[in-house]
Amino acid sequence: MSQPDITVERIDTLLTSRGVETLNKDNEVCLFGLPDIAVEVTVNNGILRFAGLWNRQIPDGGSFEKAARKINEFNGSHLAPKIVASAKLKGIILEHAHPAATGATDEQLAALTQVIIQTFDGARSELDSLFDGLVVERSREDNDK
Repeated sequence: MSQPDITVERIDTLLTSRGVETLNKDNEVCLFGLPDIAVEVTVNNGILRFAGLWNRQIPDGGSFEKAARKINEFNGSHLAPKIVASAKLKGIILEHAHPAATGATDEQLAALTQVIIQTFDGARSELDSLFDGLVVERSREDNDK
């Protein structure tokens, strides 16, 4: 028996039914916020991807090399989410990708979404201490870019 497709529209419906404010861009991208993380959800090529931009940035002249060591340290000790540095965004992105090709029931999709949000939230609580002295809070202008 096949499962319903995993779609951005289903994720958006799930989140809004739980009181989360979202921005759905033509059922291609769903955006929502967690404390200190702006999250983007996409489904492409059979992959469900949650990507969260942490509300901290590596300042101009900051050390991406030191940040890379911290990222390796974090990723080596955590199954999910994985974090990466973005030179373009001057910051840290949290990522979780999950196969979507086989679909999921509403219950499975709700459980998966909840686990991903919990891992993002758990990681956020560790990032401040891990990157202490390497990052600064994003300014409003940086968030609008």
